[in-house]
Amino acid sequence: MNHSQRGWNHQSNKYIAWVAIMLSLALAWFFWPSKVKLSPDTYEITIALYRVCNQQDVEGLQQIQSKLTQRNNAPDTDKLSIMYLQRIVDEARAGNWNAAMRQTRDTLEDQTAKP
Repeated sequence: MNHSQRGWNHQSNKYIAWVAIMLSLALAWFFWPSKVKLSPDTYEITIALYRVCNQQDVEGLQQIQSKLTQRNNAPDTDKLSIMYLQRIVDEARAGNWNAAMRQTRDTLEDQTAKP
């Protein structure tokens, strides 16, 4: 390999590294969990979901699922929180009770935290 080829490879590697870093930052920003604003109804569902996850209550999880399904016609402001809670329910249904409980607790804490 001659000197010019090594220089080109070095520049090429710098460019690839720079693109990889920028892509990683963009993906991290896009997928970073944002705080979900709960309505009074979804707040109550979230409290119940926390209890259900804490007790690993499969029947209670089904009841939470029913409540979320009933809220399908909710106002647009609630749809984001309902989808978010549905992901937590799916996490618990997959057997990841502790992760679901942690996500639920974080969601509840976000409601009282100052921006």
